[in-house]
Amino acid sequence: RAGDEAKDRDVHVDFSHGDMREMSFDEPFAALMCWGTTFGYFDEETNEQVIRRFHQALAPAGTLLLEVVNRDFMIGSQPNQVWFEVDGSVCMEETDFDYESSRLRVKRRVASHNGQERDREYAIRLYALHEIRELLERNGFRVEQVSGREATPGVFFGAHSPKMIIRALREPGPFTEDAD
Repeated sequence: RAGDEAKDRDVHVDFSHGDMREMSFDEPFAALMCWGTTFGYFDEETNEQVIRRFHQALAPAGTLLLEVVNRDFMIGSQPNQVWFEVDGSVCMEETDFDYESSRLRVKRRVASHNGQERDREYAIRLYALHEIRELLERNGFRVEQVSGREATPGVFFGAHSPKMIIRALREPGPFTEDAD
């Protein structure tokens, strides 16, 4: 969709799609966007390695836009069970929060109208603001702005904000391909 919009606006954008754990690029980017709650599905060490890869992928003073679920918002509704329709199928989703690991556990069953069912279980690491800020700063970023919704840039309402939209700048650092 982003590629189509860029083309419609006659704007050249180099989009890249792949596994964030394995990304490497010939040239650094001016900006990197990790959107749609795609960060946090790995163990702690791998999540940190991904942040370091973000740092490596950006030019000096490059911008990272990171959208994550706000832990403090989400825990208020746990455990939870919802159902919804998507692409002609019914989805039942059960979630609960593991306070020891700070992970949201999800059990999802998708039933299509033709009777087929698919089950999937996964967990995602949810961060409180101080945790995600510390992770970013420890790995060469300076957090410039945190928003709780797209409609309120720069405004974060703590537990009342469903997500954290973080704009961070890449700072110089020792984070190279050879870093441990």
